[in-house]
Amino acid sequence: MGRPGAGGRGRAAGRGERVDVRLLALNEQNIPFAISRGKRDNEIVVDWRYADAKWLDLMRLHGMSRGYRLVLRLDEGAHNVRSRCPVHTSVI
Repeated sequence: MGRPGAGGRGRAAGRGERVDVRLLALNEQNIPFAISRGKRDNEIVVDWRYADAKWLDLMRLHGMSRGYRLVLRLDEGAHNVRSRCPVHTSVI
């Protein structure tokens, strides 16, 4: 992982970069999570991609029987992110 400010992975958001935009851009990666906007303007929701057979098989392989949803609340002014306790959903 790279150092913050060094570019690439692990890079801190630079001046003018919005964290929500960077998080939503992760959807372009081959990761087992889908990132979307929440009900509020400052919310980002992270869900396991259980509808995708590849990731569902990975869940089964590791004995997972529930999906998880993480809700992130961004505070751009204070430069911090808070998370709500994950919500468990039955998927298998």
